[in-house]
Amino acid sequence: MKKDTKLLSSLFTADATYHEQVLSDPISGRRNIQTYWETRVRRGQKHIEFKLLNLYVDGATAIAEWQAEFDVVRTNTRIIMKQVAILEFADGKIASLREYWSSRPIGKAKALKSNPPQKHSKMRRPKRWRPARSKKPEI
Repeated sequence: MKKDTKLLSSLFTADATYHEQVLSDPISGRRNIQTYWETRVRRGQKHIEFKLLNLYVDGATAIAEWQAEFDVVRTNTRIIMKQVAILEFADGKIASLREYWSSRPIGKAKALKSNPPQKHSKMRRPKRWRPARSKKPEI
């Protein structure tokens, strides 16, 4: 996994907001979101395994449920995390992202020697999609 934070930040609008923890102030702006991901994910996490569990789309809003396991570099701990993320889109980019998650340690971090680079990443990507137009529910 390349963990390309510049590519990731290009998915957001210039004035996007990112609530990594919804009871804290949001991270505002594409540049600040990229800095956050550079520090927290690219430098702070290793051996990331990701699985998309569910994806719901209604108009310009998407709700994604996923699970991840990763090593936290600072504490040498393996973590499991489950999350629901609510994404709102504008002009084909993420304008708002709010995360609701829970995590817990599940052991020691994986040793680098026991986890050689793989030809194919364990990360599963969802199929590429665009926000669907909202359909009126039938009553």
